[in-house]
Amino acid sequence: MSLDSPMRSRNDSDAPVPHSSSRNVDDQNFGNGRGLWLGAGGNGDRDCIYPSDLIPFTRWPFFLIVDSDVSDMFKAGLLTLAVQRTENGKITAILLSPRPPLPSVHGVDFARTRSGSQFTMFLTAPLQAFCSLLGISSQNIDRDMYNEAEDRLSLSMNEWGRNLAVRGSLGPVWTEVLGDPFLRRIVLRFLFCRAVIALYTPTSNTEEYIPQCLPPLPDSVLPHSPTSQLAVRRLADFFGVVNSFSFS
Repeated sequence: MSLDSPMRSRNDSDAPVPHSSSRNVDDQNFGNGRGLWLGAGGNGDRDCIYPSDLIPFTRWPFFLIVDSDVSDMFKAGLLTLAVQRTENGKITAILLSPRPPLPSVHGVDFARTRSGSQFTMFLTAPLQAFCSLLGISSQNIDRDMYNEAEDRLSLSMNEWGRNLAVRGSLGPVWTEVLGDPFLRRIVLRFLFCRAVIALYTPTSNTEEYIPQCLPPLPDSVLPHSPTSQLAVRRLADFFGVVNSFSFS
């Protein structure tokens, strides 16, 4: 589905995201020697980013989204750092894509491209990502139907937001992040992405396909929580695809 079709979230940009992949290079800070490769090649490790390269930026509030097949490396490399910076009053929040691309279903290949992955699509155009995952063609959705689906998704986003606002376990990092309207929208879309993938039958109960965040968000917004299951069921009911999900 093209980004200029009705399957696009309101107020979203269709600017491409930088292409990235992994590359084996030597790095003394990380034993597996793998970095996030951003360049065209030929420059060795100068075209790679390692978790250690990001440390200076964490002197200020830092919000990072990693969409890469080496996201697990960034998790291992930044976990201790994030905890230490939080203990010192510094804000460091990280969203991590699934390590492998989602399995190809409904004839759709979700491998990463120059426009990002299915994870990127969920963060920028969540309704389009949902329909793409379920093989729902934009040709079968008119503008009125699309707007109603958007309203259902917005209702769920608002419920997640209220849920987070009233919980005492949110913590200082996410309290700070959710105070920014743009980052709040990204985090709520992340919750939707995580819930959809965790409840979607082909990827349910498979941890490697589930996006992660650091520090963890409260248990009340985990994929199998009542709020999260209701959010996914609203859209699944609307599009008639409830049987594609594993609800409890």
